[in-house]
Amino acid sequence: IAGISWFAFLKNADETATPVRRVVGFGVIWFFAMLMIESSVIPIRDLVMEQRVYLPLAGVAWALSALLISLSETSWIQGHRRIFYAAIAVFMVALASMTEVRNRVWQSSETLWRSVLVTDPESPRAQLNLGNALLREGRFEEALILYDGLAKDGGLQADALYHRAL
Repeated sequence: IAGISWFAFLKNADETATPVRRVVGFGVIWFFAMLMIESSVIPIRDLVMEQRVYLPLAGVAWALSALLISLSETSWIQGHRRIFYAAIAVFMVALASMTEVRNRVWQSSETLWRSVLVTDPESPRAQLNLGNALLREGRFEEALILYDGLAKDGGLQADALYHRAL
């Protein structure tokens, strides 16, 4: 990551670099520099988390914006502006739709942790947090089933026993 960032920095520092190339280079440097914060030698509990890429994606947005602006100034795009803008509009609607679908998962703690269990049915933390969400809603029998499964073994055994006692 550091090597890619350094290469982008050297290309960006070139005197012949165009403004578009500088913005794209800055976006690449930003992406990898911010990614280094999250992906370093310091161990983390979760290898994949959605929020880990929010800040790095700002660099991707800068780079893509500069590329789109540069692309929109080409002669072919100038001749086919409607197609170009229609394609961008379709792309934006598709991204907005996917965002809406993803946001439904975050409606409640229960829907969030159930979605985690769909992708990783053996996740002890997801089972514990789903049990906690069910406990808060007063659905004790469902929560007990999850806590009992965790109380038998695993790293969250003490937490499961504590919440089971609640």
